[in-house]
Amino acid sequence: MKNTTRFWSFAIPSVLALFQAQSAVLDEGVTLDIGEVVINEFMASNDGGQTSNPNDWHPITNQINGTTHDWIEILNNSSSPLDLGGWHLTDDPSALEKWTFPSPTSIPAGGFLIVYASGLDTLDASGNFNTNFKLSSGGEYLALVNTSGTIESEFCPDNTNYPKQDEDISYGLDPTNGAPVYFSSPSPGFANNTSGIAKVLDTNFSPDRGYYDQAINVTITSDNLFYYRWHPPSQSDGKPNSQCFYLLRPHSSQQNHDTQSIRNESRVHPNKHRLPNLPLV
Repeated sequence: MKNTTRFWSFAIPSVLALFQAQSAVLDEGVTLDIGEVVINEFMASNDGGQTSNPNDWHPITNQINGTTHDWIEILNNSSSPLDLGGWHLTDDPSALEKWTFPSPTSIPAGGFLIVYASGLDTLDASGNFNTNFKLSSGGEYLALVNTSGTIESEFCPDNTNYPKQDEDISYGLDPTNGAPVYFSSPSPGFANNTSGIAKVLDTNFSPDRGYYDQAINVTITSDNLFYYRWHPPSQSDGKPNSQCFYLLRPHSSQQNHDTQSIRNESRVHPNKHRLPNLPLV
């Protein structure tokens, strides 16, 4: 379900009044079930720490020097060791057995296992597993499947894709609630930190940005719930004062949500009377 926000503007002789209506409110994010064994964290755009390495996550313990393969971290949440022999990792919901763990593949209770999504389909010189597929930084499906073909952990449910990934930023489960978040300080082989960020997805505007000679209705559609505020132009905007120029800038309504990826939108109206700088809630 998408969240749609509509703005109605009416031209009045002395002032423009703005009203907002909101419908189809989304849940506060998607929470994934945390099972006994899960894909806890992964990186689909590995720049080897060149873009971001604030906590020295790179290189990973036992990693082949000089390699920057994407990686997948498996966590055994149970109180007993687990043999992943015969289990599978896949990036294709129609091919759940795409890559298979050799037997035995032991992961201790509460322990982690790093698998490299290199596409090499081999055991490297350091004994690390390498899958026969790579991860897409543009977003795709990722799942861990048990020996009976049951999906134990996936990004994302219902055959949907995980979102676009940034270099040296990992994606995984918030340890407090299981919600999928981004980690600016990845922790391959260790517990996820609690400072994950859920990015707000971009928006669709109708009509598009531009110049208008009469009052218009603006409809904004997004997969997330957030707020837009009308901002009068600053000096840096470089727009003539004879026009009514406004920026729509995003403000997330949810804690630990990043709106930097959302575009600003501008609307220009010839009326010299400016809209008030109102929070749209």
